Amino acid sequence: MVIPAHRRLRRLLLASAGVVVGLQSATIRAEGQINGLVGITNDYVFRGRSQTSGDPAWQAGIGYEHSSGAFGGVWASRVDFNSRWDHELEIDYVVGFGRDLHRDWRGEIALRHYTYPQSPDPLDYDYTEIAGTLRFRDFVTLIVAYSPGWSGYTSRGAVRSDRLLAAEVGLQYPVGHGFSATGGLGRLDIAGPSGGTSLYWNAGVAHQYSRLTVDLSYYDTDRSARALYGPTSVQGDVVAAIVYKF
Repeated sequence: MVIPAHRRLRRLLLASAGVVVGLQSATIRAEGQINGLVGITNDYVFRGRSQTSGDPAWQAGIGYEHSSGAFGGVWASRVDFNSRWDHELEIDYVVGFGRDLHRDWRGEIALRHYTYPQSPDPLDYDYTEIAGTLRFRDFVTLIVAYSPGWSGYTSRGAVRSDRLLAAEVGLQYPVGHGFSATGGLGRLDIAGPSGGTSLYWNAGVAHQYSRLTVDLSYYDTDRSARALYGPTSVQGDVVAAIVYKF
């Protein structure tokens, strides 16, 4: 699970996000309460690919978790895919259920819907996926996500409503004084003649002070991802993010 700064941001809010090494690893879990976050990052990286063509993004979200384990939320970010079509906004919705499996283990199942309401592109970017998450304390997170209908552009052409499967593992280890070492590894498989399989990973450090979290991580992919998406969207990059939870 590669947790990019943008992606950790999202999990901070939605209580389940995916493998990415970023601010999303600190999950908000105050049962029976509404929680939110606002943040900025110098690059929004999701599953190894920049969603802003290497440019900064603002991000915000709000979520709720019931004492029964049911949760839901909405998360938004600036995006820019650097295509001939303007994409300015991504809004994601999630509903799910989680429960403690053991003293140190927790499982979650979530349905996520990704939308791009300002996109004039004739290719429909909106898609839905189901994701299963298994957590060991706050140290290890395993995620498998599946979508039967992902659409997008690759260097090989447009992918229209093809299967997407992502598997990720994320690590976070406290080292003292509010600092944590973070890391993640993920594999993404997009079906169809214009798709392909790629690996992505990240490593960095995060610091939490009260409601403020600062994350600095390096993100990169394998050669398959670079060939699939091109150097503009996929390249080694240092990503910084600041998130305030409320």
